[in-house]
Amino acid sequence: MAGRVEEALLHIDQALRLNPHDPSLWTFLTGRAMALQFLGRYVEAADDARRAARHPSANFLAPAARASTLGHLGAIDEARAALEQGYRLRPDFSVSLMGRLFNFRNETVRVCFLDGLRKAGLPD
Repeated sequence: MAGRVEEALLHIDQALRLNPHDPSLWTFLTGRAMALQFLGRYVEAADDARRAARHPSANFLAPAARASTLGHLGAIDEARAALEQGYRLRPDFSVSLMGRLFNFRNETVRVCFLDGLRKAGLPD
């Protein structure tokens, strides 16, 4: 969120190595997907976002990361499926909600994430 994505990736990867069966694994995968997205590594980001969204305890943030990444990739059908998952988990799911919930301290990161959601078809 602060724009220090390469540093974040190092810490997330270490956490995943140390505890690959963590019950909140989806949070690390979601964070990793978002960091990769901010680096423009959308294909890798989409893989992690898919894994996060499939996790049984994932909340609406996992499909949000998936939808944003897929929006940037232009994979709109799959992105819309991610949005549907997000709506099921959080009926008021919207771009403005995501902007309020995430404390983006870096404007470039904020624009990247929210723009991906818009490309996926999430309403403001």
